[in-house]
Order: sequence, then structure tokens, then C-alpha cells
Amino acid sequence: MSIVDKIRNNPRFAVGGGVLTGVTTTASDLPVTEPWSGYDEQDVDAITTALAARDADTARQVGSYERANKDRAGVLEAADHHTT
Repeated sequence: MSIVDKIRNNPRFAVGGGVLTGVTTTASDLPVTEPWSGYDEQDVDAITTALAARDADTARQVGSYERANKDRAGVLEAADHHTT
């Protein structure tokens, strides 16, 4: 089921006139999962090295996860670099 279907089927939300109302959850409220197994135990150097071999989607996930958790500047810089 897509996220849109989940929202449509959730009684906390209402769709009227094509407009979704009652949305109280923001993207920052959504859980962000560890980008890969063992990520939390890795240091900045290990993560930046691993990012070099990963795609832009993974780099975006790393950025989101890092901002929500440890917020390490070196990891965020590397993630931003690999998304462009």
C-alpha cells in the first residue's frame, strides 16, 4: 500500500474538495531507519568512505538519518556532496 493510500485510509485525515485536511504529522515526525546495518557503530571516516560507493538515494537517507540522530558535520557534508 502506498503512503497516499495509507493517508486516505487513516480516519485522522479527511479529503474534501481534493484537499487533504487534518494533517498533523510532519516529515520530521516520521521514523528514520539506519541507512545500512552497522551504521550506528561507524565513525565519520567509515561512513564517508562507504558513501563513496553508494548511490545518491542512500546519501540522502544518510543525511536524513544523521540530522535526526548524531548530526555529525563530516557525515552531513559527505552526504550532501554525494547527492549532487
